[in-house]
Amino acid sequence: MNVRATDLIVLHHLRKNARMKHTDLARKLGWPVSTTHERVERCLRKFVIRPVSLLDNHLLGYGVRTLWLVRPKPGMKNRWEKDIRTLPELNTISRLHSGEFLLESITRSRNDEAELEEFLRQEGTIIGSFPVLETLCVEKFLGQPEYLPEKITLAAKPAAKTPVSP
Repeated sequence: MNVRATDLIVLHHLRKNARMKHTDLARKLGWPVSTTHERVERCLRKFVIRPVSLLDNHLLGYGVRTLWLVRPKPGMKNRWEKDIRTLPELNTISRLHSGEFLLESITRSRNDEAELEEFLRQEGTIIGSFPVLETLCVEKFLGQPEYLPEKITLAAKPAAKTPVSP
């Protein structure tokens, strides 16, 4: 897929503040509002899977978060993958090249987590489970200028002052 420098600039600003008004972004970048609107809409169509809100699961009463590394039983991968997609406790499901899955579960209690663990043991082999103590960083990609190629400028250059005739 062809990614333009302007796409990266727009995505960077969307990652920092997806609710920024197009007029504010246009002013920040020194672009016309119509161009900014078109580029933001283009990026949303091409690169955004779906807009989401990041939630604090602890404040919602879901205080147990665990990462699981699980291998489905031989010959059961397709059915297992279909079944785990229906589990409400699983926030993220990632298929790895090795054939295993990395799962992120969020539950209210250790009892709820134990029920999930029992299901995972019946359907596969748990290679590891890792209780998450604290999330130090989330959804940072492209939100920091360090992720962008050096040649990309994020803000408009100040306009040259035009001499005023007397």
